[in-house]
Amino acid sequence: DDADIELLRDLDKHCSVGAPIPMDGRIWGELFLSRTVDQPCFDETDIDLALVVAAQIGAALATADHLENVDRMAHTDPLTGIGNRRAVDENLDIAMSRNRSDGASVALIVCDLNGLKRINDEQGHDAGDRALIRFAAMLSAAAAALPGAVAARLGGDEFCIVASDVSADLVVEAAQD
Repeated sequence: DDADIELLRDLDKHCSVGAPIPMDGRIWGELFLSRTVDQPCFDETDIDLALVVAAQIGAALATADHLENVDRMAHTDPLTGIGNRRAVDENLDIAMSRNRSDGASVALIVCDLNGLKRINDEQGHDAGDRALIRFAAMLSAAAAALPGAVAARLGGDEFCIVASDVSADLVVEAAQD
């Protein structure tokens, strides 16, 4: 390919090999290797090694992606999509540590969704779930006004916002929202 040849010349290289990086049944990218004129061209052994290295890169990427998904699931309420109790505990621990070390303020806004039982009893659990999801969205929007704050569902109809190093006025405003 003329463009590849031109690229190699621009890079002061004389040969190259590309190996696809597979991840979860698709090609994520390409491992591109090149050599200078004073080095021998790639042979079959080099190409096999490039394919093995590319496969290892793909496996590492898939593992990192999997771990990220596990972490997200461990800290997210599956119904509402906001933080869960674990996220609250961890963020509160961090905020309290900052408070002890440098005096950063800590705010915890706790609230619940009044009447959830009545909604579930009269309209069904799907309606109750929709109410929880809508309330979580409103709480998340209120938390967005507090830099670094985390909105979370503690369980059932109980929710909270954890904020650190935010002015009391902003916290009161978010709580009123």
